[in-house]
Amino acid sequence: MFFFKQKWTFIAVLLAGLVGCAASGPEYVTPPELSSADSNMARVFFYREKTFAGAAWPVTFSIDRTKVMSVRAGGYSYMLVKPGTHLLHLSAIDDLGMEITAELEAGEEYFFRFALNGSALPPEAIVDDKTDWNQQSSAAGGASITVNTQLQFLQVKKLYAQQELAREGFKYSQPLMESYLH
Repeated sequence: MFFFKQKWTFIAVLLAGLVGCAASGPEYVTPPELSSADSNMARVFFYREKTFAGAAWPVTFSIDRTKVMSVRAGGYSYMLVKPGTHLLHLSAIDDLGMEITAELEAGEEYFFRFALNGSALPPEAIVDDKTDWNQQSSAAGGASITVNTQLQFLQVKKLYAQQELAREGFKYSQPLMESYLH
């Protein structure tokens, strides 16, 4: 009987830990159009595919080397960004990172998606694709293990991104700042 209680305690703790790995804010709703006061800015969305792989680690997004948000699996966030050319960077597990240089225009919305070993998107949904394979090797007990990890950092077309965010019930994450004005 003691073993049975320990087993259920272990399962409860495991499930609680897994739930904590996913995004937890309100579900995605299409935001209102940019107000006239904000029409001189671009609205930039970052979202992370819903996946179990790497779910325990948040992905950090930066603009021009300034950390602006962290997003967990199944999460999204957005902010206003001054128009112009910006270096968008993400940092994932073990400091694996990827960058996209984006030209942002006032009054426009941009969607950037991160996936770890992610699902394929139809080519017509993608604006810019930064897919990279990372190979990590480790030795345990005399055996060597090699793990191939596919990182995807994609600029996705607005309509496709909005449909995916709504269909999959992505959860909102508060950005570290409301706008990026540099």
